[in-house]
Parts: sequence; structure tokens; C-alpha cells
Amino acid sequence: MQNESIMESRKFYKRNKILNIIRYNQNVSRYDLKKITSYSMTSILNITEELLKENMIYEEDCNEPRVGRKPSWLRINPTAGYFIGIEFNLNFIHCAMLNFLGEAVFEYNLKNSRDICSDEIMSNICMLIDMAIKSVHGARIFGIGIGMPGYFDTNTGVELEYDRITTWKNIPVRKIIEDKFGLPCYIDNNVTVMAFAYKWLKPDDCTEDSIFVSLRSGARMVPIIKNELIISNNCFAGQIGHIRIPNSNRLCTCGRRGCLNTEVSNTGIKSKIIEGILLGRFKELMQLIENDISKVDIYAFVE
Repeated sequence: MQNESIMESRKFYKRNKILNIIRYNQNVSRYDLKKITSYSMTSILNITEELLKENMIYEEDCNEPRVGRKPSWLRINPTAGYFIGIEFNLNFIHCAMLNFLGEAVFEYNLKNSRDICSDEIMSNICMLIDMAIKSVHGARIFGIGIGMPGYFDTNTGVELEYDRITTWKNIPVRKIIEDKFGLPCYIDNNVTVMAFAYKWLKPDDCTEDSIFVSLRSGARMVPIIKNELIISNNCFAGQIGHIRIPNSNRLCTCGRRGCLNTEVSNTGIKSKIIEGILLGRFKELMQLIENDISKVDIYAFVE
């Protein structure tokens, strides 16, 4: 049984590697796959035949002028299946549906109410997933990925806490989603999810050793060492936003004073802008928001 499991894992890895090579190369043949992977031609032929039968790839004739037999190019079939992605933070819930080539075929952003609660968040997430499923009219969907803020247990899929929404505690997100839609649900911290996506979509921009840093409602980093993301079970790793910094006495959402978040996060910058406005600064910004201080946000500041 163990040997069978190892063989299945190796086959799964080989399939994924071949799919990635086809995806990242404009023209690639079976012979090219053999040269790139060093797999035997038997393995290449068997795996590509399986992928063709499963409609995950298709063949295209080579139209280039060549001497001898022309190769058949292997292409990813964009409609082989779809992936649903959800990411939410204090201000928005973002939803996207990607085809098998990684192209967005459905996108929707929903702004959260000021006093949003956990029940409303889960209801809105389910509503957006339902909209995404209906947008592809019964096509195959591989799974649902969700990027969550705060802390959660990766083993159980239970969201433990998000300090900016007081009711967001011990929510069995994975179970709720899988029971409702009958699809596998994968959950991780929203910044980790962004780092995964960036590494997958922009492979040339990510070196083997790098650091992905996010500054939004908080500051967090994800180290990438030897091309692998370094993450923890409860998302405590990389939480640099609560590092104490010198010469700062601002109150943080964690209850302490002087955290990095109070200086560099969106909310920290917003509070400093409002303080500046009250002292007569940021006149151009006030003109932009028509002198309505309630409209101060990070987007107006960036503009």
C-alpha cells in the first residue's frame, strides 16, 4: 500500500510538471518534454495520452516550414476546468473564477459594510461562489481556494480569530463551504495566498530566496526559501505588523502601543492623514474629497 502511494505521488508530480511546462512554453512537443524533464519517452507518451483523454490538453499542428516530420504542439485546454478564488479583508470580499490556463473569466468585488459580522461575511462568500459557478454553466470546477485574514487552523479549516471583526471567531469555514457546494475547499492566510499566486503567475520575478511583503490593513511577510513558501499551521509566521518600533505610541488593534501596523498599514496611514488635516495639511487631498473628512481613505491618498 505504501509503495502504491509513493507511485501515485510520483505520477501526480510528473503530471503537474508536464502541465506546467506546457503552460509556460508557447511551442512544446513530446520530444521537448522528454528533453526538459529527462523522463523516459514511455512516461511522456503515457502521461500526455492520459491528459489528452481527460481533455486537459490538446494537440495543434506545427505550421512552420520544416524538413522532415513536423511535431505536434501540445497546448493547455482553457476550458478543461475552472478554479474559484475568494479573498476577503476588512473592506472587501474579492471573487475570481480562473480557467485552466489561469485566465480570469469571472470577477466580482463586494464592499463590506462598516459593521459587518461573521454571518454576513459567510453569506456573502457563499453568494459570490454561487455567482461564479453559474457563470460557467455546469462546467467542471476543480475546487475553491479562500484567502482568509487573521489566524486559523490549517488542519481543521477553522478560522480562529480576526481582531478587526469581533464576531469572527472559531468559524468552520472549510466545512461550511464543502457541505454547501460539494467541492474541495483550500484555505490559507490571504497574504500567503497572494504569495502563492505571485510565485505561480510571475515565476520569472521570484528568485529561489525572496520575501513577499504585503501592506494593507496590516503588515505581513512570507519568506520564500529554496523556492518553497515558509508558512506555519496557525498563520503566526510572518506577522511583522505587531513588532514594536521605537518612538511610536499609537494604539494598535491588538491592544498594545507602538506596533508597526500603527505606522505603515492602511488604517495607520489614514489616522495620520486625519491628524494632518486637522493641523491644516493635505490641502490637495481635501480638495480631491470635496472637504469631506469622512471620505479619507488609502485610495484617495494614493490618488
